[in-house]
Amino acid sequence: MGKYHSYRFIDEFGNSLAASGLIFYNEHGVWIIKEKTSKNSFEYNDPGGKYEGDKKKLIYDRNIYECAVREFSEETYDSVNFNLNKLYKLLDENKVIKTYPLVDKNKKPNYLSLLIHLNDTDVTFSNDAFHKNLEHTLKHKPNVNCSSIDLIFLKYSDYEDTKSMFSFRLRQIFEKTDVLRGFTNKYDKWTKLGDSRTKN
Repeated sequence: MGKYHSYRFIDEFGNSLAASGLIFYNEHGVWIIKEKTSKNSFEYNDPGGKYEGDKKKLIYDRNIYECAVREFSEETYDSVNFNLNKLYKLLDENKVIKTYPLVDKNKKPNYLSLLIHLNDTDVTFSNDAFHKNLEHTLKHKPNVNCSSIDLIFLKYSDYEDTKSMFSFRLRQIFEKTDVLRGFTNKYDKWTKLGDSRTKN
């Protein structure tokens, strides 16, 4: 799968990845989070974050996929029934789209976005469960930085009206992923994915 290198994960293509995240989608839209920024404003983002490769730290990711699942679970407050074994199974079945939306100063990929079609897994999303778990975290773990404040199913038909609230990372994911770009550009013509689910 790769190796560790200075708090980054070197994947099978030689990319030095600093972070990763997960997005679940279908022909109607994608699941994203509403997040509070450091400037005390709000933006839409994908559930993802920094790779923790330091073995001495309490949080330690053995690979970039573990990072993606951990960050997804943290930012959805464990409200979605998804885990690393499910991701590995989908990867083995070639049912995960890999996109590299961000690059470093040398224009080399440093963020891995993993996109999974909702029909390919048994995950369930619940806004009620998200907020219940958020409230529990705020009450019992006050030291945890709860930046994500809402779980949202963003419809492609609402893309133009909401993209001004997108984080830079989320905009890049939409622009650099064929499936999502196709839906936002031709939503009224695409009623199902069919053979259009191609990898970048």
